[in-house]
Amino acid sequence: MALPEIWEQHLREGTEFGKRIAAAIERRENPKPRRIGSLVRDGRENSRDRLYKKAMSVEVKPRPFAQRPKVNLVYHIWPRVGGWMWHVERLRELIPLCDGQIIIGVSTGPGTDSAETVKAELPFEQIRWIETSNIGRAPNASGHRIGELQTAVPAMRMLDLTQDSVTVYAHAKGQQEHTIGSEAVNIWTGLMYESVTFRIDEAIQKLSEGYSAFGSMRTFGLRPLMPKYKWHYSGTFYTFRTQDFLQNGRMPEYQLRYGGTEAWPGDCIPAYQAYCSIGDNISIGSCYNLSSIYDRITEHSRKISFEHGPVEMQQHFREFEWLKPQFAHMRRVLVIGSYSGGLEYYLKQAHPHVEFVSVDISPQPENVAPQMIVGSSTDSAIQETIRGMGPFDGVFIDGDHSYNGVKEDWKFARSLNPRRIWFHDITQSSWHEAAGSFVHRLWKEITPEYQTDQKTVGCGWGGIGVVKL
Repeated sequence: MALPEIWEQHLREGTEFGKRIAAAIERRENPKPRRIGSLVRDGRENSRDRLYKKAMSVEVKPRPFAQRPKVNLVYHIWPRVGGWMWHVERLRELIPLCDGQIIIGVSTGPGTDSAETVKAELPFEQIRWIETSNIGRAPNASGHRIGELQTAVPAMRMLDLTQDSVTVYAHAKGQQEHTIGSEAVNIWTGLMYESVTFRIDEAIQKLSEGYSAFGSMRTFGLRPLMPKYKWHYSGTFYTFRTQDFLQNGRMPEYQLRYGGTEAWPGDCIPAYQAYCSIGDNISIGSCYNLSSIYDRITEHSRKISFEHGPVEMQQHFREFEWLKPQFAHMRRVLVIGSYSGGLEYYLKQAHPHVEFVSVDISPQPENVAPQMIVGSSTDSAIQETIRGMGPFDGVFIDGDHSYNGVKEDWKFARSLNPRRIWFHDITQSSWHEAAGSFVHRLWKEITPEYQTDQKTVGCGWGGIGVVKL
């Protein structure tokens, strides 16, 4: 049964009434087991799970690209004052990775910065710009809110459809009134950047294996977006094989309603043709819930921990790539908090001349660090042993994450007179704090007093900061 439009609007906007509707839908689609006498008989199978199982039961056939495909980028910005600049920071890194068409749409209106302001922040000659006024609702009888469709529709018509290319679609998420200050939405958005948008090589590989789309946080069912094939990537970040989406030689039309861009892949292809990197078969609206998004943080961090190679490492891939060149002129580095020794292992591969000394109170059995001191970095005897193995050009701190613990390591590291001191896990998030990590508090105290730099990709965890002494 179709829901009234006003109900669907409440669902999309996450109002209190919308949450009650979502809960009712969840109860209907996930009935509790019924107790009959001493037997418990399951209710009807969850329709979401049925759709998921059906999608996973179909195998795709490999369809390799003849050569590495061109990568297009289609992106939408609603430059609400004070809310969009962190997306620009990511676009500055993403655009150089895309060698095809770059099409960016900007919708402006009351409460936004100008299109010229956005252009000034992204001075790339290859960008083709689409500028619109934020009309808010469809200019037809439906009167639906259309959001980013204002620029997505013309952008897709501008794509070169003669090439077997790959197209990345994303937008500056988190600008609505109910999302702009949401930690869950910020983490969700960061996870989509890192699990989809910056995963171009992985996307090309999966598309070569036979999939037509690549994304994360997939939801099954019709509500609330009504996709033809009953699935969608929650959050509207996805990559697709451009020609696979063609219908009669052209890009298919969008639903001219709010969420049309989110529903679009599910309007174009069956679920089995879509690959999901993390968060498959999640429930509707779960990404707005902080406790639910914690599960996605854990899933993402586990997935990437072995992506560098055979040894586990605790750093984001892009943060590590930022860190790696800084060791080119180091000779001896102390690592406080080695865990499995992955940091030392991969830095040694990049810079064979660097000598690493590691200290950990409880290193993992598989730790591969070449020089390991077992014990606490705050123990005076351990500190004397460390001093005897110096001098050190740099110190990487990733040990005790409590405020007092990391402060003690900071004090000891400075006493060694290195040229650089790095901190891991400087990101401030409730996920870090729930795990007892308060490195961000010390980092905020340090940055006004020292020359520093940092790289934080988001996702609710990680972050590397460097102090230049």
